[in-house]
Amino acid sequence: MKTFGKCFAILAIIALIGVSLYTPVYAAGDEQLQAKIDLVTTQLDVNGRPYVRFIIGQQRTLNGVKYTRTLPVMAFGDLVAKAKTYKKGDTLKCIASFRQLPDGRQSYTVIKFLK
Repeated sequence: MKTFGKCFAILAIIALIGVSLYTPVYAAGDEQLQAKIDLVTTQLDVNGRPYVRFIIGQQRTLNGVKYTRTLPVMAFGDLVAKAKTYKKGDTLKCIASFRQLPDGRQSYTVIKFLK
């Protein structure tokens, strides 16, 4: 009986360690964005394919205090050609997928550009 208890305790500890090391990506779904572009850059991904990164300012309020938070918005694949037409100061209008990582970083990925 003592052996069973020790095995159970060891398995429980291993399970707790495994759960604590698991770091999921938290997705909040799709959003419609409309924001002024602060920066536009074109870069290559790890496979050598181009992508466009926009940096936008997003107005937020926390405990009654208004502030602007800068966030990256990425365009990949077939959307790169359209993304390259945008310049700093333009208004970015798109539908984008939002994601927040466990460390608190947030970003958007363009799904469709809006006119």
